[in-house]
Parts: sequence; structure tokens; C-alpha cells
Amino acid sequence: MAHGTPDYGVTAGKVTTYQLKDLAELAARLESIVTFDRRGDVLFLEGFEQGVNKWAADLQGTGANWGQSNTRARSGQYSAALIAGSDGNHYANVEHDHAALVLSRFGIECSISLFSAISELWVGLIVTAQAAQSVFLIRWDDVNNALAVWTGAGVWTTFATSVDLGSTATLFQTFKLVIDAAARTYQRLILNDTTYDLTSYSAPAGAGSATHFITARVRLVGRVGQNDKVYVDDVIITQNEPANP
Repeated sequence: MAHGTPDYGVTAGKVTTYQLKDLAELAARLESIVTFDRRGDVLFLEGFEQGVNKWAADLQGTGANWGQSNTRARSGQYSAALIAGSDGNHYANVEHDHAALVLSRFGIECSISLFSAISELWVGLIVTAQAAQSVFLIRWDDVNNALAVWTGAGVWTTFATSVDLGSTATLFQTFKLVIDAAARTYQRLILNDTTYDLTSYSAPAGAGSATHFITARVRLVGRVGQNDKVYVDDVIITQNEPANP
């Protein structure tokens, strides 16, 4: 028998409804975009419902573009379409800078819908502090179906193969990368239903800055001669993420 709550409290029996104790679940039921992995405290939410003016774009190559789109969406009505150029460096890179009070375990989550084959997709966080600037990046290689991490040696290191992401009009693939900013080490990558332990990898460190902030980065690298496209939705930056179990 339950003790310590009134008869009308959370232990009271009901017939057609159930008690709700988890406010995170309440937020999810009210159409929050934080439904994939709810760990960590939210710093920033982006569903692109009000446009793309919170982001800075670096668009390289003929036909490279970036903007709000209602063609596809994971939530709400809009996503953002990222189009790589067909020549030159042939990529489209977007970033959002956000202030952070303390260095903690940060996370970046974003969902991607593939319009066609691409070359590469990068997702990551750049942590700029007084001591150093640390670059944490994950790359999915569509040609080789491989995942790689940008390591302290300043090179890409493959940690998973046979990662084949499908493409349908309503399917969004969700990435969540968690890093330890204070230790300058990776923690984990969650990609859909698979979690990868990345604690053996560290991030390269560059010159620091008196201004402290974190930068969310998403980059599409297209194929030469093509204007490859992806749709990006529901970008979330978190802090105070738990360590790997």
C-alpha cells in the first residue's frame, strides 16, 4: 500500500486516464521538439518555424543555398534546406553561437532528412574558452557508409562502418553528440537506435578567447557536379549531460 500521499494524489487509481508524474513527458505531449533523448538541460531550441536568422551560413560553390523550407519537417511546419554547391569547395555550412555559463558536458542534437545521395554530413560543437578552443565533430560519409570523429591529432578517425541511412520523404535521421568541454573529450554519439561510446577520443585544441561561447555546426559536403540537398530540423543544444553509464 502506498503511503505519504493523499487519496487524490499520484497513487490514486483511475479508470480511463493515468497519473502523469514526469513533466518532461507533459512537455513532449504538448509538441516539444525534445522527444528523442531528453537527458541534459536545454540551452537552445531551433525548429526553424521563425526562419533561419539565428544562424550564419558559409555557402561554397555554384548553386549553394540555405533557407527555411516547408517541403519537409520533423516537427511543426518548417525545416531548413541546406544545398551544397556543385563546384569549388562544394559545401554548405551553418553555425549558431550561444553563450554558456560554465564548461560542462554539452550535447548537440539535430535531425536530418536526405533528399538524395551526398558526399558527407558533419555535426558538431565548437567550445571557445579562455584556455583553448576545442572542436568536436562527427562525420557521416555517404560514399563509404562510415562514421568518423575529428580527433586531437587533427584527423578523421573512423569508428563505425556499414552505417547506411535511408531516404524517404518523411524520414528524419537523428544525431545526438555529447562531449565533455572541461576535459576536451568526447562522450557518445546516438544515431537513431544506436549509441557509440566515444570516450577514448579527445578533441583538438586551438587558441582560446576572452569571450566564452559554444558553436553548433552542421555542414553538408556535396558531390562534385551536383547540388546535393538535406533538410535540417529540431536542433537542440544541451548542458549538464550525464556521463556515459
